[in-house]
Amino acid sequence: MITDSGCDALSGGFNGLDVRIIPFPYALDGIEYVDDPHYPPAVDAFYDAQRAGRRATTSQARVADCADVFRTYADLKTPAIYVTLSSGLSGTYNAAMHARQLVLAERPHAEIYVVDSLCASASQALLVSEVARRLVDGSTAREAASWAVENRTCVQLLLTVDSLEHLVRGGRVSPAAATAGAILDIKPIIGLSPRGTLTPFRRTRGRARALRTMAELIEDGMGGGPPSRVLIGHAQCPDDAARLQGLLTDAMPGCAIDTTRIGSIIGTHTGPGAVVAAFIGRRRPYEQ
Repeated sequence: MITDSGCDALSGGFNGLDVRIIPFPYALDGIEYVDDPHYPPAVDAFYDAQRAGRRATTSQARVADCADVFRTYADLKTPAIYVTLSSGLSGTYNAAMHARQLVLAERPHAEIYVVDSLCASASQALLVSEVARRLVDGSTAREAASWAVENRTCVQLLLTVDSLEHLVRGGRVSPAAATAGAILDIKPIIGLSPRGTLTPFRRTRGRARALRTMAELIEDGMGGGPPSRVLIGHAQCPDDAARLQGLLTDAMPGCAIDTTRIGSIIGTHTGPGAVVAAFIGRRRPYEQ
């Protein structure tokens, strides 16, 4: 089981399965680093650098890195499933498919599945966790990969940010809209479309209202069925994540809620102060 830095990994692991994470490179003011999601101090240092005004950029997974991982599993005669960051946000899926072709040309009997998650951050982590659970329960790699493709748009993501500055840098919001948003204290709720692209979903005023709206949308997005698992992530704002968790616990007492942190790669585009929530519910109904 393989994923990448677009997945904000669960601190408690993935249902007992060891998941290999392919790290993405990122840069701060042009100085390159390699993401290390398992080392929290590096994540804190990254957000401290953003708060101090350093500019962050990211790169997708390298073809060579993907191919090396695929070769390792092929030589062990172990099937590999790589669940990538959404192709709507990154070229990583295409890089992984290229790597797969290279390795299959060398090792024709290798069993390699590359799944475009159409997810990111906590939603990618939730999808990976569900695929891992199926493998632990006895599904074959082919069956687990097919399940992921069939159900990936049932994994929904909601995101709110403290500042629109980093979305402006990524071209997701216009500078004029960001200026108006700052003046009016607009806190947008952003979701993922069925194509795995970011799409504006709601506008709220103030942080408290944004978190309440997220809780309402999660409850509605589950479609009236029994509460499912929710994964909450935050970018150096644990109090806001805890507030959202409390709102969900009050609204859906039977809901299992886990927490994670938004890592450096996703955090490059959200900035510090972002909160995400992922859950499995109805298929994503909105297009960009």
